[in-house]
Amino acid sequence: MKTTITIISLSVVLFCRTLSAQDNPQRGDHSFTIKAGDLQRHYLVRVPPQYDGKTPVPVVVMLHGGGGTGKAAAEETGWSSKADKEGFLAVFPDAMPPDPAKPSRFAGNPQMWNDGSDRFYPGQKAPDDVAFLNAMLDELAVRFAVDPRRVFMTGFSNGASMCFRFGAEASKRLASIAPVAGACWLDPLTVERPVPMCYITGTADPLNRIEGGVPKLATGASDRIRGKPKPPVRNTILKWVLAIGAPATPRATTEVNGVHTEIYGPGRDGAEVIYVSVEGLGHTWAGGKSLLPAYLVGSRSDKLDATDLIWDFFKTRPMALAEPAAKPTSSSFVPAKHARLYQGLERILDAELARQSHGPEVAATRPMISTDLLVANANRGPALLLPESIEAVRLSLDRFKELGVGSVKFALQYPLLRPDFPRQAEYLAFYKQVVLDARQRGLLVMPHLTVLFSDTPFSPFRDLYRGLDLARFMREYRDMVHLIARELQPDYLALLSEPDTHARLTGLRQLNTPATMVEVINFVLAGLERGRTKIGAGSGSWSPTTFAQALAEKTDVDFIGIHVYPITDPMLGNARQMAQIAHSHGKQAVIDEAWLYKELQPGGGDNVAATAEIFRRDLASFWQPLDRKFITLMLALAAEERVGLVSFFWSNLFFSYLDYTPDFDRLPYAELTRLHNRVVYSAMQKGQLSDVGRHLQSAVQPEKRPSDSGNLKKKRQ
Repeated sequence: MKTTITIISLSVVLFCRTLSAQDNPQRGDHSFTIKAGDLQRHYLVRVPPQYDGKTPVPVVVMLHGGGGTGKAAAEETGWSSKADKEGFLAVFPDAMPPDPAKPSRFAGNPQMWNDGSDRFYPGQKAPDDVAFLNAMLDELAVRFAVDPRRVFMTGFSNGASMCFRFGAEASKRLASIAPVAGACWLDPLTVERPVPMCYITGTADPLNRIEGGVPKLATGASDRIRGKPKPPVRNTILKWVLAIGAPATPRATTEVNGVHTEIYGPGRDGAEVIYVSVEGLGHTWAGGKSLLPAYLVGSRSDKLDATDLIWDFFKTRPMALAEPAAKPTSSSFVPAKHARLYQGLERILDAELARQSHGPEVAATRPMISTDLLVANANRGPALLLPESIEAVRLSLDRFKELGVGSVKFALQYPLLRPDFPRQAEYLAFYKQVVLDARQRGLLVMPHLTVLFSDTPFSPFRDLYRGLDLARFMREYRDMVHLIARELQPDYLALLSEPDTHARLTGLRQLNTPATMVEVINFVLAGLERGRTKIGAGSGSWSPTTFAQALAEKTDVDFIGIHVYPITDPMLGNARQMAQIAHSHGKQAVIDEAWLYKELQPGGGDNVAATAEIFRRDLASFWQPLDRKFITLMLALAAEERVGLVSFFWSNLFFSYLDYTPDFDRLPYAELTRLHNRVVYSAMQKGQLSDVGRHLQSAVQPEKRPSDSGNLKKKRQ
């Protein structure tokens, strides 16, 4: 079930970072580097003094002009001072020069945005600046408390053209845009969401001529680097006007002190376009500084302060949110597109629960309840070592303790603690602190020693398994198991719990065979001082039960681990059989990972078709009745088959879901996850539970009735 864990790992990383971001107020100027594609990209952030790390704030992204820099744009435009006064984040990213290996110069090797004009990178692969800006906004939401309804973008010259491009291609991310003195090169232009726009230019701008044509310096010389003819400014304005569905004739026109303003619209969803031209203004930021001489770019002007005007435009135009749907309480509220799936899963769950209730009576065995400590997932990599990460761990542990669980599980993955792994000692210290904090709260701990998701979008690590062979893997994996047993002394330690996943990630295909699995486990266990630690290994219920049979017969593990996601035939039957195999060989059975997989045809073996389109379904609140039934079924199955521990994976959902709206299916999965993580973090801070969280709490603590378990903090107030 490789893709299953991969997709969930993305959610894990996003959730962990959301928790971390909120507790880290930073004020002043900060420089950040992010990898986008094969390139290291840079951006600056001005954090206002009012920022407290908890209250979401607006974001204004300022894109510098061709040959400029983010730092120079901050100086020229005054956006940093405006951010301090108004309380928003001002962000100044850097474009790439044609030759990144050489110093950037305004004339010879200028930093230029890939704005859709095909002007700047002849014979080269142009950088994907849309991807960079998306990644930057993703990281901003990780580092800071950002209001997603108030993310704005402005830009100057080539930066204005990039503003047009990003506004069109990422229209769901920007509330509104404000290009200054640049052209829209996209043809045809389509804008999925009608983004309001404010456009400013000067009537004496030699590089963005009102009538269009080849840009020229104020001296009259042609600018060879930026010399592609531009369309007339009005063509650019009307292109955006028509794209948002507004009439081509302005509804209002004013002229005050040499500042001409035209207002177009409303178009779709009430969006407007404001076009402002400033008499006598050259290729400079109105009301700002010009770092280039007037003989090159023309005159500056104080007839208008572009920064003030743009902020006044932005702050009155946040992104509208769709009205939330009524909170579903039964399958009758399920959206039509999901009704068949919902009904099919409900039939399986109801049949299984009826089977449990009419089956032979079993001893009142109550398994230990566990859940995933998502903030300690090793796929976060260096983010684990940020000071705020351990605070996020403690918040999660506090809430889990109040929920009533007795154990926490976390993915601690090879080769993170290999002696030569970068910052290995720091990672080990982090996990020792996690174990200490869990035990201080009376919780057992279960590391899952799997493998890092190297070379995937869900982990920062690259090339970890290049040249890896089975013999080396076995040696290094054994050393890491022994280190964890010695240094962390966990209560449980799960090894190689999904052989198909490990085989795919490492490229060691033989790992996905029972014989090799047994060979690896026996090699690892030789000479291991277990102490208090119970050691286990297993597979997903979608894999053949021959894995469990081989591990039970031929290894000295203490328990057989079972992962349960799909509930279609034969998955639940396999899970029962795996538990029975464990007991028949004197071993404990543990369901060390489980959540309801929202798909009726997941495939079999190692071909479970898990995609973002499937896992996005987990977040919608109308699934809560089925998730409650799944939890009930897992606990009943555990009692029937004498399973000693059940660990539920998607611990975020114990605190909040998202109500289904028309935007739910349109938003990209990563954006949907970000929205979910914000409400989860808020609920965790307040000690609130979802219906599913209350259901689990009542199962763990029968004395907790639904009427008094909605707020975890209630008992302490």
